[in-house]
Amino acid sequence: MHYHMVNNRLSNYDPAILVLAAVGGTLVYTKVVRLYRKSEDPLFKRLGAYVFSILRKLPQVREKIEKELSVEKPKLIESIHKDDKDKQFIASEIFSF
Repeated sequence: MHYHMVNNRLSNYDPAILVLAAVGGTLVYTKVVRLYRKSEDPLFKRLGAYVFSILRKLPQVREKIEKELSVEKPKLIESIHKDDKDKQFIASEIFSF
């Protein structure tokens, strides 16, 4: 009985669309489960960080971030090197062999 009801409902859709929806839904589900098991942070916080990392790759968002960072970058470098005279982050002696 339930088989016929499901079959009648899904017969209106193209089989390729059904396959794509099933694969896409499975990928989303596995990603959410992986995020849930990954750490102790709340799931919504991690989902928000994941969505932001995806959105950050969009050209419009990347341009806005770069624009704001270009203003703050000199201030950040200055605050890091406030007492540093040679303005090097890593001493070259560490890597000389």
